[in-house]
Amino acid sequence: MRFIKGQSRAQFNLFPISLDEAIDKDNEVGLIDLFVDRLDLDKMGFQTTFVENGRPAYRPADLLKLFIYIFSHLALKKGNYNYFAMAA
Repeated sequence: MRFIKGQSRAQFNLFPISLDEAIDKDNEVGLIDLFVDRLDLDKMGFQTTFVENGRPAYRPADLLKLFIYIFSHLALKKGNYNYFAMAA
């Protein structure tokens, strides 16, 4: 097992709806998910192969999705839209 495997978002758990149904269709999470899934992380310099010892690592794509989501919300919360320009 190379990476920690998450559960399917379509799987029903304790609640009668799935995670995909609970998130609005126009939420930016879907856009971030599609964007990162289309990236070739190997070509971009992300390390995607790890030695299998100890606890499995999180998938680099999942960590990038989390980083983009947090970064975008911090920029919007502070009302400073120049964060995106400074990061480029």
